[in-house]
Amino acid sequence: GAHIGNSAFHPTRLDVTHVASTFDEFVTDMENRWGIDRHEIAPKTTFMSHEPFTPPRGGSAAAEIESLRGTFKDSAESLIITNTKGFTGHPMGVGVEDATGLYGLASGRLPPIANFQQPDPALGNLRLSEGGEYDVEYMLRHAAGFGSQIALTMFKRIARTLNRVDRDSVEKWANLQAGDDVELRLLKRKLVAYISPDESLIGGVEGSEWQVSAQDAQPDSTLSTTISPKSVPSPPDETPKQEVKEEIAEETPSAVLASQTAPEITVGEHPEDLEQQVVETVAKHTGYPTDFIELDQDLEGELGIDTVKQAEIMADLREIFSLPVDDSFQLREHPTLNHMISYIVSMGEGSEEQQNPQEEQPLQSNTVDEESVGSNPPSLENTDSDIESAVLSIVVKHTGYPEDFLELDQDLEGELGIDTVKQAEIMADCREHFSLPVDESFQLRDYPTLADMISYIDSMRGGEPVVTRDSGLEEKEIVTAKPELETVEPSPSETPVESTVRRWVVEVEEADESEAHPIDMAGSYIIVTDDSWGLGNAICEQLESSGSEAVRLMLDPSITSKIKIEKDGEIDIIRLDPGNQDHLSQFGEILTDLDIAGVIHTAPCTLAGIAWAEVTSQQQTQMVCHGLFGVLQQIDAKLANRSDGIVCSISALDGRHGNGGYRFNPLGAGAHGIVKSFGRERPNIRARAIDVAPELLVNADKLAATILR
Repeated sequence: GAHIGNSAFHPTRLDVTHVASTFDEFVTDMENRWGIDRHEIAPKTTFMSHEPFTPPRGGSAAAEIESLRGTFKDSAESLIITNTKGFTGHPMGVGVEDATGLYGLASGRLPPIANFQQPDPALGNLRLSEGGEYDVEYMLRHAAGFGSQIALTMFKRIARTLNRVDRDSVEKWANLQAGDDVELRLLKRKLVAYISPDESLIGGVEGSEWQVSAQDAQPDSTLSTTISPKSVPSPPDETPKQEVKEEIAEETPSAVLASQTAPEITVGEHPEDLEQQVVETVAKHTGYPTDFIELDQDLEGELGIDTVKQAEIMADLREIFSLPVDDSFQLREHPTLNHMISYIVSMGEGSEEQQNPQEEQPLQSNTVDEESVGSNPPSLENTDSDIESAVLSIVVKHTGYPEDFLELDQDLEGELGIDTVKQAEIMADCREHFSLPVDESFQLRDYPTLADMISYIDSMRGGEPVVTRDSGLEEKEIVTAKPELETVEPSPSETPVESTVRRWVVEVEEADESEAHPIDMAGSYIIVTDDSWGLGNAICEQLESSGSEAVRLMLDPSITSKIKIEKDGEIDIIRLDPGNQDHLSQFGEILTDLDIAGVIHTAPCTLAGIAWAEVTSQQQTQMVCHGLFGVLQQIDAKLANRSDGIVCSISALDGRHGNGGYRFNPLGAGAHGIVKSFGRERPNIRARAIDVAPELLVNADKLAATILR
């Protein structure tokens, strides 16, 4: 099982208490789902930590120690703690640790914690891996981001083996390809097949014999069976395959809804030519020998066939068996060849035995033409061929598919493997290419094919309205539904649940300058950070002239000793290092007796026109993000009860928050995230994130007046 949690309570550190409670909840969930006991499995569990257990500094080391002791109590000292960061350093830690932990479960060997020299007193009697043989069956995994997401996973070993290849199948295939007996040997890390070596080779074969160890452990049969079959690993079974298939055939109902479980039609019921044709089609697309391919193997998980290749295979099968277009077809519902074969059989029956439509919706003919009802995309007779050509070109650019490979009625995600993110990019390019207006009602899920997109574009350009897909889909369901499917009551686990997750494509609209709602800040102090364009200075001058008091704050990492206080006319100037916590604390003390109404953060504008290499990213981050965060910490209490407070960040990315430009320093957007988050915590104040076009910075006075208005 797995769990993703958010521990975003500090910019750089995990919240120890929150992580510990999340860890305990995760282990409790694993106990309930799998029928295990934390104290019983502790001696057989390794904990792959995120922290290499250096002396504690309030980070993940403390969080992990608290988590283990709080969750496992006295049994915590039975776990084996391991880690790889002593070998790899931090950057490669997360990826390497997953692979190392899984290898350890399979092989029974764990690495030591390298370069461990100074024990952390907080560890107490917790066991650290010294490397070597360990009899472990479970692995708990913790990975963390700085002050934000934590990922917890738990694995169980089902076999003690590193085998990934079936030797008998390889030898059988090699004999078939050679047309003679072969002898397999390992030579320089390569598998070599010698053909009839005794008769054809002088001097004998080279290399070592290929020996494969047998599995020495079986899956734990005590695991809870309440989890869906897809979640529980299939144990190796010595029962002959034919007997297994017969048992499945007897226990499977005659009519079930399509799901991730095994299909209702067993392999034995498929015509041999159908099964052979499907396997040969897969072999043609993948290069696998046909005897390698088993019908119950997961196409992606076991055979490594990605969704794009699966879509190509299904397209060939649809053409070979003359299957009608099925808009409801989803690749994810057909993860094995058994599923695909059952689907082909069901579609064949559906096309041969069309049902009469319902009486309340009579059609003109008793024989319904499958291609005329709901299966075709919206009509493109009235659309411009130039639209079709342009849309295809855009899709080719984004996917790399050849244009003749694309068909207008193919499902973008189900058959072409184009995910919704890529679809959004394609639609954005189409909207720009055809100069389409912003459409707030547009939803990607309503346009699953290129034909739908083309019809939408044509209608938005003033073409004739097209018939919506919904009515056609409903009519097709009436015509092609099987009687037995209508009488089946799906179990709660089979009932489809509509996802509540929505993906929104960001569209930017220009702000209406006539909507001005100024705040009366006369007599109050406003903190304005400095920038290299003079915008902050212009804002300070205009605030002073309107009766407010401006404090100009220069975030300067070069200040090494103490903060500096200066005066420029009526404007107070304070210089401090934004990365120095003592400087920020001194700044807070200066503000103690002042009536602070808010902060206007113009420092991100300094990044306009500056490449990352010209100013180190650490200095940029301190100036743009850390400095603002520190200032908000100092004035938070003063803004808590104000109804006229304001927190504003100003950047100069492209005037559209990065949604329209291509070359800009995106770090300025980090300040906006802080401001909007603070606005959620303090809904009583006005939080504004403003991005201006870089060319407006040349007239700082005019821009300052616009912002303050």
